[in-house]
Amino acid sequence: MISRKKRKMDLEKTAPHVFVVGFPRTGTTLVKRIVESHPSFIVKKNGNPENTMFFTPETHIFEMLYQYKQVSCSWERNVIDFFNSPKEFDRFLKKLNFLISLQKISPVRLLKYRYVYLLQKAIGNNIISHSIRIWHYVLSLNYFIINSYFDCVSSVRNGQRIVEKTPHHYQYLSEIFYSFPDTKIIFAIRHPVDVYSSFKKRAMVDPESWLDVHLSSFCKQYNECYQSMFWFLKKYPDNIFLLNYETFVNDPESGFKKLCNFLGEPYDRDCILGDESIKGPAWDPYVHKDVMKQTKKWNDYLSKRDAEEIENRLEKIMGRLNYKRYTESG
Repeated sequence: MISRKKRKMDLEKTAPHVFVVGFPRTGTTLVKRIVESHPSFIVKKNGNPENTMFFTPETHIFEMLYQYKQVSCSWERNVIDFFNSPKEFDRFLKKLNFLISLQKISPVRLLKYRYVYLLQKAIGNNIISHSIRIWHYVLSLNYFIINSYFDCVSSVRNGQRIVEKTPHHYQYLSEIFYSFPDTKIIFAIRHPVDVYSSFKKRAMVDPESWLDVHLSSFCKQYNECYQSMFWFLKKYPDNIFLLNYETFVNDPESGFKKLCNFLGEPYDRDCILGDESIKGPAWDPYVHKDVMKQTKKWNDYLSKRDAEEIENRLEKIMGRLNYKRYTESG
């Protein structure tokens, strides 16, 4: 394995990247938009004569690599678009030819990531499962591809700090911290009833790309997400910022000042202001507007009975997250 000291020395040459993660529908898109509006992170749209701002997409790159789509050259569109330069992405691919050739014949491919993930779930979040993931990450060669990918993206942006938002990357914090020891993680949290009602709303507005998740499955995943978060928070207390969605939208100026302090960047009030010239998608029309305290009511999309069941199932994790019930005790 590459020594942690060597990785640390390489990382010190540039400011650490930022990853925005959290359970889906917890405000990660809003947070990413605000952070990405900051002068230290803003990306100009490549090839646009007006040099307008480019909002980077979710990459889902860890999931894609562990499915070995790169071996069959089935790169996801978002992974390519994140470069903001198709030509530079082609150059990046040429650098990977040797690594991908090795992956094609590597026996580690037989040990699917899902088996490693299931093993981790079976033994829980601890140093043993963490180490197993790291060994798999390195031996699969995905570690080298991830590092090369972000190095190349940073180079294309002239060494600029990178902010990457893929909510489900909370499942890959072991890999992220191994690749980028000083990285900054913004972990979004939100009341589970509001999250599930947002799931329901998204499924109604965007049924073609958003599946309606069953309540029991939602509760299980929500619990696993934040139980894992607490383990990493204990291990990397200085690298993870817990962003409480409700607190942030009630006082975005104060919240963003704290976030800028965590990121080591000067506060810029313009970042929290909306841009009416940008129309948000139908499933998230408020993302580019001024931060709003409330964009919906949970009981418009969720029955009281379902809300009670969510709070009963997630009572313990809600307590750890300091969330009170919206309904009476079950």
